[in-house]
Amino acid sequence: MTASHPSAEVLRAFYAGSLPPAELLAADDHVAQCAECRALLSPGADAAVQRFTEGLTGEDAAVDLMPHSHVRRWTAIGATAAAAAAVVIAVLLLPRHTDDVRPLAPRPRLARAPEPRAAQQPAPDPLASLDPSLRDVATALQSGALVSANILASLGGAPEQQRAADPMRSNAARLIAPVGVVLESDRPTFRWDAEEAATVKVFDREFNLVAESPRLQRSSWTAPARLPRGATYQWQLSVHRDDGDVVAPAPPVPPAMFHVISEGAFAELTAARKSDSPLEIGLICMREGLLDEGARMLARYAEENPGVPIAARLSEQARAAMSVRR
Repeated sequence: MTASHPSAEVLRAFYAGSLPPAELLAADDHVAQCAECRALLSPGADAAVQRFTEGLTGEDAAVDLMPHSHVRRWTAIGATAAAAAAVVIAVLLLPRHTDDVRPLAPRPRLARAPEPRAAQQPAPDPLASLDPSLRDVATALQSGALVSANILASLGGAPEQQRAADPMRSNAARLIAPVGVVLESDRPTFRWDAEEAATVKVFDREFNLVAESPRLQRSSWTAPARLPRGATYQWQLSVHRDDGDVVAPAPPVPPAMFHVISEGAFAELTAARKSDSPLEIGLICMREGLLDEGARMLARYAEENPGVPIAARLSEQARAAMSVRR
């Protein structure tokens, strides 16, 4: 079946299995396809190989003439292929019972650990940005203390001897304002309720005359010059009658005293008004003794900040201080 055949020496060496690997494979391929060369080989296959080849027909029966080792090779290859084919056929012929097929249960998903909640930030302290002196005012006010209580108390002193007058005639006039208060303005307006002509005199704590009005036919007067700031003053009214002057207030009525805030406090208050900060304005006023405006500003701050507990507390205590003073 092939154009050239191995020599007799090659065939004998092939049969004996002594050919080098490359020549052995070439001779094996040739003998597998050439019936003539297979006929030249000695039929030395064992009984098992002979029984295996008895079932073959035609040209494939000539494999019994192959050496024992080569017959084993082809037998093993055939057996492996036959086994693989049997497995494939068995798989293909297996009945498929689709009704019994159940879907796999889904694998349970692991619950994700809850993400840690961010720590709740404390509410910002509304007093943190204020001057330390104002924080002290707020702390004292929350506890019911008024830092300006001392200066306010000093404005209601005992009558002074230099204002001595006839007690029987002391009802000549009643001084309305400023009496026992702290003032922001350094040019206060003085008011009283006498109908007669009168003169206003203003003294410092050493009883030095610092301002005096002309003879007035009205019941008010504004100082024409600025009074020095940061000082306490007292004033009196001389009512001019046909039978002589009457000084008011006269003992045992306390003197009419007032205090003007300092330059520094005035500058601080002016700056707070420009920034329109009711909290800062209110605390400055409470510190200096300007209770009316301080209470108004803290009430405004509480209205604008309903969720801030300290705002309501400050407003409440400012109102309480006002009621005590009155």
